Amino acid sequence: MEISKLEKEMENNLSALGNLVFMQHKGEEGLEEEVDRLLRSTGELETEIAEMHEQIVRLNPKPPTCPSCQTQLPYVAKFCYICGAKIINDNPAE
Repeated sequence: MEISKLEKEMENNLSALGNLVFMQHKGEEGLEEEVDRLLRSTGELETEIAEMHEQIVRLNPKPPTCPSCQTQLPYVAKFCYICGAKIINDNPAE
């Protein structure tokens, strides 16, 4: 939910940036400071969203996949139920 909120804020920043660039194109001056502020803010939001995605991945690791047939397996699998290959699980469920 927090990511969605940040993405919406980023979308608003990008829209405002587009309006400012258009206003500059039409000849309006003195907008550079606001453009820079929005660019910095948008970059910070992008970084914050990426960090949240990384946290999600760490908290919800992907289940193991079979090295032979690429079937997604349960966390506790020792052998693939499709092809029988032995599974080496680097991130066992805790």
